[in-house]
Amino acid sequence: MITAERTLERDRDNLITSKVAGGWNVTNLRTMKMYEVLREKGSFTCTCPAYCRNPKEDCKHILFVKEENSINLNKIDTAILRELKKNNKKLSEIQTITIIMDTDSGQEIITGLSF
Repeated sequence: MITAERTLERDRDNLITSKVAGGWNVTNLRTMKMYEVLREKGSFTCTCPAYCRNPKEDCKHILFVKEENSINLNKIDTAILRELKKNNKKLSEIQTITIIMDTDSGQEIITGLSF
């Protein structure tokens, strides 16, 4: 049986994500197929056939989105906490966060917090 983890490992270098309202589009550049991964109340769904056949198991698209976002969100969370401490503010006091992507390093950089 081929698992989502094995197909993700096989296709990882071909997958890209784009943020859309309510979730992400995940495109496989090898097959040029795109599926939508949605997140609602902490649960993920996907429009791919593998997920539709077995919605109790995460497909490779959901696994990829989770993997990509856990890396990015952990970095952003750390930077936000650092800024809060530096400014002696609480999370609830943040009004806007400005984040840019450094295209050379692929790192998200917080360029501004407004309270």
